[in-house]
Amino acid sequence: MSHTGEMADDDARFTWGLVYDVWKVLEAHGYRLPAEDTPRYRALGEMLSRLLELTRAFEGGRP
Repeated sequence: MSHTGEMADDDARFTWGLVYDVWKVLEAHGYRLPAEDTPRYRALGEMLSRLLELTRAFEGGRP
């Protein structure tokens, strides 16, 4: 993550704000993170990876 809050070096739009917004949408639809620390951290890491793939695919790029 850069000092400006950007998470993906090549795209200034991929920020913690985007991650938070997606997280809240998932929670609003009934999805919940695991309660235990290790599985929760693993799930968050996977979410970051998949969200980056999703943003690239959404614009027609390769994941």
